[in-house]
Amino acid sequence: MRNITHGRVTAFGLISVCIVMSLTSLIHATRTIEAPQAAPTPVAVVDWLRVTESLNSWTEAKAALNSERQSLEQELDQKLVEIENLSDQLQVLSRGTPTYDETARQFGEMSAQFQGWKEFHNQRLVAKELIEQIKVYNSICDAAQAVADQEGYWLVLWDDSASKTANLDQQQLEDAAQMISTRMVLYAAGAKVDITQKVVDYLNSQ
Repeated sequence: MRNITHGRVTAFGLISVCIVMSLTSLIHATRTIEAPQAAPTPVAVVDWLRVTESLNSWTEAKAALNSERQSLEQELDQKLVEIENLSDQLQVLSRGTPTYDETARQFGEMSAQFQGWKEFHNQRLVAKELIEQIKVYNSICDAAQAVADQEGYWLVLWDDSASKTANLDQQQLEDAAQMISTRMVLYAAGAKVDITQKVVDYLNSQ
């Protein structure tokens, strides 16, 4: 009877050991199975400088702005000539005479109006250029989306990695600090991910 009991205990012990070993192996195998990795995201980049330099609409907009700026400078020069003429007249007119007083009034009025007129039109041109830049930015975003849909890209970034920060003066260093703080792409594998030309071609074909 004792031998039978011992045999049963031994068999039970062996079964227990087998179960424990099986569970241990299962747990170890479960731990060694790696979690499934996320699928890679197709990414492309667009170079802002290259696309704007090659964009017909932006080239035309800049030409129009430059023409308007030149016209403004001509008007400023003409007004300065008129103000200088009044100043020259005051040098030869007798103080206290009606002619002197009228000329002095015109000189003061034109001088004050000149500064306000100059600032107003300069700000107007700056605002106009900003509006054109926003329009170009929006059109580039639309074109990038269209090209990305065609090529199968899920994400398109500005490629600002080409901007360098060596041998810069103080103002350029300050600009570089701002650029670094907002930089989005540190490296891009060239033509493998660059869709700039495709974006340019798309925009210029519209």
